[in-house]
Amino acid sequence: MQKDISCRITSVVLKYIEKEKGRKGVEEYVKKVGLSEEYLKDEHNWLSLNVYTKQFEYAVEILGDKDAPYKIGLFAADRENVGTVFVFVRGMANPYMAYRLIGETQKRFSRVTKAELLHLDSNKALVKSVVFDGHKATKHMCDYRKGIYASAPMAWGLPPALIKEIKCQADGADSCVYEISWINRSTGYMAKAGLAAGILFDIIAYNFIPSFQQLDAAVKPFFVLLIPLLAYLTGKAADLHNTIKTNLVINAEQNEEIDRSMKLLEAKYEELELLNRSLEQKVEERTEELNNSKEELETTLEMVLEEKLKIETIIHGIADGVMVTDKDHKIITINPAAKRMFGNSLPFDQKELIAILEQLSKGGRKAYFREINILNAAGEDTILKMTSSAIFHRNREPVGIVSVFHDITQLKMLDKMKSDFVSNVSHELRTPLSSIKGSVDNMLDGITGEVNEKQQQYLLRIRNNTDRLIRLINELLDLSRIESGRIRLKLSPVLLMDVVRDAAESLIPVAKEKEIEFIIPNEGVAYTVMVDKDKLSQILTNLLDNAIKFSKPNGKVEIHIEKYDADFIKVSVADNGEGIPEKDRERIFDRFYQVNSNSTVKAKGTGLGLPIVRSLVEIHGGRIWVNSKPGEGSKFSFTLPLYNKQQHELEEINE
Repeated sequence: MQKDISCRITSVVLKYIEKEKGRKGVEEYVKKVGLSEEYLKDEHNWLSLNVYTKQFEYAVEILGDKDAPYKIGLFAADRENVGTVFVFVRGMANPYMAYRLIGETQKRFSRVTKAELLHLDSNKALVKSVVFDGHKATKHMCDYRKGIYASAPMAWGLPPALIKEIKCQADGADSCVYEISWINRSTGYMAKAGLAAGILFDIIAYNFIPSFQQLDAAVKPFFVLLIPLLAYLTGKAADLHNTIKTNLVINAEQNEEIDRSMKLLEAKYEELELLNRSLEQKVEERTEELNNSKEELETTLEMVLEEKLKIETIIHGIADGVMVTDKDHKIITINPAAKRMFGNSLPFDQKELIAILEQLSKGGRKAYFREINILNAAGEDTILKMTSSAIFHRNREPVGIVSVFHDITQLKMLDKMKSDFVSNVSHELRTPLSSIKGSVDNMLDGITGEVNEKQQQYLLRIRNNTDRLIRLINELLDLSRIESGRIRLKLSPVLLMDVVRDAAESLIPVAKEKEIEFIIPNEGVAYTVMVDKDKLSQILTNLLDNAIKFSKPNGKVEIHIEKYDADFIKVSVADNGEGIPEKDRERIFDRFYQVNSNSTVKAKGTGLGLPIVRSLVEIHGGRIWVNSKPGEGSKFSFTLPLYNKQQHELEEINE
């Protein structure tokens, strides 16, 4: 708080309110001012000018008296209210001296106002008071000052002075000017009374006392002068006695006030000593804490540097390329393997990094995968698998990207060889299998002659296994085409519900065999997706067929459709089968992987359906995952891009 006005002269406001309104008024006043009662009463404390002016507004409000500031100023003439000020003023002998020193007096208690004596007579003064630049005078503040000026004669038991306001700073003037007039206390009246009594005695003696009349003519003048002189001196002695008595009282008051001030100072000193000791103790404790913190910080720093060195050693030692960029997409770390891969130029620009960071910032995506074709530092064609993850701050704000580059050139070559082999073998196998199936069908139809029951059983077994092999070959060919990139999507806006309904209806006969109920969304779900309709039908058919296979008899299969985010829709297929053990959930999308189950529900498959589904979902730009609890069933969910008409039209224009 600014130290503008001493509480020596403001504490009187609190005391006046207590006199007029009691403790309730004091409590209300203290609450409004926002300072404790002890603080306001302590004359060693100071207030800001803002609080000083506000306190008069609160006083007027609490007391309900617009003249309260002036009355509070008059109230200050009592020693009980402002002891130090009262004793200081009273020690000046008379009002004349008090007003003569008004500038010095005001300077003691205010650092933002100045009083100047313009003119002084024995019972009249002209005083100018100014609030310094940068501060504003208020009417209440000026009224209080007038009350203070008027109260000065009251220190000697005289009536308050009369105050005539010439101009006021609160009204826009450059200063406040007051004409102050007062009644002086009579002095030397005992001497005057003695002189008058002596003269009166001379007159009476000269005219009415015979013995005085009979005095010798030479002696009589001496007695005429002596008696008034003795009476005057007696009165003068009485005046001196009264003055000494008054001065003794004033001196006693001053000594008492000095003692009180000394006690207050001693109390303040003791308080400061305690505070000083407390501060010294806190400084020692804080110093010790800082020393401990410094040691801990140094230890932590050593650990961080050690960990950093380990990480740098690991990053620089691994065969895969590693690159770290900050939020401004500047490279802050790149290991030697990445430098060997890229040479002097990166395989992507800043715009691509921005796009990657935006995708990673979206909820639900932990990593970004991409294959890039580059010429390495040796000028050789190289295929890299890029895996990027966002680096998040504690507030979940992305601050950079860490990308790992794995050379998959050899893997791609081997994969292509495998795909070519599978494709060739599949084509070679499909023709004889189709021939076998046709021959078996002819035999079962009786074209080659009637077959007995035993022969029919063998032929049915051959046909079922042939169908299974044909499905396996077809799925291998589908997977081979997808992985080799030979499959081309025929994207178009498709009403999702139409494809869902068609896929479900095609499997209703299979579901009825197990008495399984289909639950599909209501007609109100109308989302348009940008997909290859045939491939979407293949995805849904495969997932629904699996759900039927693994559901318990008299169970149900539910289809859910909901908005995933601004750009994607989520489709879920849920069954109430035995569920998938946790150890198998990560591998069910691997080729030829099948869950070993002790369930009574046995379902045969090739182990390629879910890998094909995942591949088809991913080439649409979506992703697929499974949630499952053993004994409660499984829910397969996948995302598809929503149709954006404006974006689609823009792409067509660009093409």
